[in-house]
Amino acid sequence: MDKNRKMSILLAAGVVLLAFGSLAALLRGDFSVFSLVTMVLGAVICAVYIFINREAVKAALSGKSARFGMGAAAYTVLFLGIIIFAQAIFTVRSAQLDLTTAKKHSLAEQTAGVLDRMDKDVDAYYFYSVKALNIQAQDMLKQYDKRSGRFRFRAIDADKNPSFARRFNVDRYGVVVFNRKDNDAVEKVDLLVEEEFTNALIRILKDEKQKIVFTGGHGEPSIEAPQNDRAGLSVFKQALSSANYEVVQKELFAEANALDKADIVIIAGPKTDIFEQEAVMLRQHVRRGGGLFVLYGAMTNLPRLSALLAELGIKPHNNVIVDNIGRMFGGDPLMPIISQYAGHPITKGFGVAIFLPLSRSFELNTSLDGVVVREVAKTTQGSWGETDFAGVQKGQASFNKGVDYESPLPVVVSAEVDTAVFGDESFGEKRPGKSLIVASGSADFINNTYLSASGNKNFALNTISWLAADPDAISIRPRERAFEPLFLSRIQGRMLFIIPVVLIPLLVITIGVFVFIRRRAS
Repeated sequence: MDKNRKMSILLAAGVVLLAFGSLAALLRGDFSVFSLVTMVLGAVICAVYIFINREAVKAALSGKSARFGMGAAAYTVLFLGIIIFAQAIFTVRSAQLDLTTAKKHSLAEQTAGVLDRMDKDVDAYYFYSVKALNIQAQDMLKQYDKRSGRFRFRAIDADKNPSFARRFNVDRYGVVVFNRKDNDAVEKVDLLVEEEFTNALIRILKDEKQKIVFTGGHGEPSIEAPQNDRAGLSVFKQALSSANYEVVQKELFAEANALDKADIVIIAGPKTDIFEQEAVMLRQHVRRGGGLFVLYGAMTNLPRLSALLAELGIKPHNNVIVDNIGRMFGGDPLMPIISQYAGHPITKGFGVAIFLPLSRSFELNTSLDGVVVREVAKTTQGSWGETDFAGVQKGQASFNKGVDYESPLPVVVSAEVDTAVFGDESFGEKRPGKSLIVASGSADFINNTYLSASGNKNFALNTISWLAADPDAISIRPRERAFEPLFLSRIQGRMLFIIPVVLIPLLVITIGVFVFIRRRAS
């Protein structure tokens, strides 16, 4: 074998080793010992070849073709440099355009709001296995990271980092751990969806939990009922607990200090009237600035509860809403579909209909000192407030002008009470502050049967957020990802094949032939 052939083989070996090491590093995403050794060995072999054949290399580089080649190489390097520079800019300041109808590839408004308001540093770790990696969850948490400078995300291979997993007591794959840096608080998420991530973030950012007390002892549904109990409130309780509230149910008549540490009191669908002492306790709660959520369903007459609401500027109507729109769609006429919302913080940006089964309407008293009453949601045209309960039970409800109530009718209302000027001595000692009250004409819309219907859950959680005096936390809850298939007609399917597979290659070939013919002719 002659010397030139040996040198060619030596150069080829160096180039192959250099390319193989670079490719290995590119595929692995880092420089391992193997790739570094291979690249260094290839570079050394190429350097040896250039040193041995330096005269031939110098002569080759001084030729006309070499100069053209070096010019082309310089332009190539410049072009690659521009691409790398642009990529670096886009990596630091990236933007995403989501063209889906439901914006399913974007963060929900509530998530974005929580991230924008973060004032504590939080790290999130996704512990995964190579065999079980949730790409959607990982991409979503990367969006959280990009949105806020106080949120940092890392994906951790639990098999390669067992000690790091043990630090957070992670004993299985597919767990996301949120770690607040200033107090080392930890929240774990097993269900890898946006709603769970955001709720965990809200929980870990709060320094203390607010307390919600459900009243009991008057036929109210239980918050501890099993989820298959259609009238129970266990699903709503779980949603509140996920939002970092402490939730209990108490019989006020049995505990004189039951509301001493309550932030929000919920009266959900009592069947019998409250006692006078309980009314006094509720007035005192309002005087202290506590929130009150009264779900006062139709076809029940509770004078003391009605009187309490009237003192707060809210007069319940003794009727039941009949909705012809629901009847037209084959639904229950006693389950009105509500889609008209007032300009209220609870419904800001809220564009989803809610269902309020067995609902009554209200009348607002705007003349009370220290009370500002507002509509939150009201019925649409085609519905009315029926007063003939016997006819309703027989399925013979019809609108009687002058007797029944005409739409639109408020079915969810609110009151803001200035505790420094409102009420008499029964409300307790006067003190500066504000109490927030919401009354709903339906008690059933938060139960296990209807809470998941349409926008009911979002509406209920927004109401609680407002009552908790945290209006910035109110927005649309994270969306569930809907199945949105792309349907193509036969012609569209053919065009999808013809344009990229036939027309574009044919266009390139035609241009090439045209250029070739022009050059031959010249």
